[in-house]
Amino acid sequence: MSGTKLFCQRFRRECRYQWGIIRSVVGWTIMLYIIIPAAAIAPFLYADVWKNIHFYWDDGIPIIFLIALILLFSGHGNVRTCLLDADLLFLIQEKRRLIQLKHCALLVSLFVLIVIEAIVFLLAWPVLTEIYHFSQIEILSLFLLAAGYKLSVMSIRKFTEGTIVRRLCILLAYGAASTLGFTLNSRLWLISGVTCTALMLLLNLIQAGKTNRWFRELEIEHQEHVKFIRPILHFTSGIEKPVSVKRRPLILFRRSGSLFNKPGRENGLLELLLKTFLRHKSYLAAYVQLTGLTCFAVIVLPLWLKWVVYVLFILFMKLWLSILFRKMTASPFFRVVPFDSEIRVPVQSRFQKWLGFPVIMLTGGVTLMATLVL
Repeated sequence: MSGTKLFCQRFRRECRYQWGIIRSVVGWTIMLYIIIPAAAIAPFLYADVWKNIHFYWDDGIPIIFLIALILLFSGHGNVRTCLLDADLLFLIQEKRRLIQLKHCALLVSLFVLIVIEAIVFLLAWPVLTEIYHFSQIEILSLFLLAAGYKLSVMSIRKFTEGTIVRRLCILLAYGAASTLGFTLNSRLWLISGVTCTALMLLLNLIQAGKTNRWFRELEIEHQEHVKFIRPILHFTSGIEKPVSVKRRPLILFRRSGSLFNKPGRENGLLELLLKTFLRHKSYLAAYVQLTGLTCFAVIVLPLWLKWVVYVLFILFMKLWLSILFRKMTASPFFRVVPFDSEIRVPVQSRFQKWLGFPVIMLTGGVTLMATLVL
């Protein structure tokens, strides 16, 4: 079997597997009441964006913010190879088939890259055209710059060793691409995008026959294989996510000192819950992401939507912290070390104030500043 046929076989099997995962989540109910109506409304909404672009995007936002946002959305993806663990026994010795397999996988990766970038620029097209008055040549040049940056990030993930080095290289690539984007020079965008894309393609073609990064390529394939499973498990509330707890935290509460001067039942329980929250990666990540997303929304959205989003954020944060408090106090730990039920209500109120007040003030300040800038 040639490498091309082997790729087609594996690619079809991978597509069937991913489609099975999607179908396990998207049932007929979701399809009928969410996806189909959304697909029907989307064209009309997109047409309305073209007609009333100032209703959806604030023209006071600088263009460099949009360019940085486009590059941020472009910094995802991997160069596929369609390798399997068993290939280490046989296919690694068949260099010709291995090269054919990797070349076909590279073509699919490039196709996915173009499709994703096309979707991003299709969404940004009304803003670029109507707000910032970009010509088609300028949009095409920016597209090539973003595509070159995306392919560079994909190649960095494939060819660099070590998580820290990889992240530093990606950060440098983002800084370089952002600097080029902020020049607002379409010729420079065009030249940089074409040059970067050509160099990254050449690098991937040269490295196709080499096996010195075999295990890294297998690791990428494993990540891509479960790319839909991970978010499903992450957002499934019925599945508890394992959290690695260090014996000695790196930053917060290294010596586990007391947060309150006055000891007591309420202060003790509140301190335990606050420290648990700040040491729990999932809770803290959701807390930061929700706050960051709200701040971003109030900056980008029109005036009448800024305060609506802010009010909804306050209500949702209060509800989320209440649910989180009940979940944390339902831990098996409190079956062994129970607390007095009389202090539940006051501790819950203080827990919500301690965690809700800072982010509510932060988002309120951002909303006020975004309103005054208009």
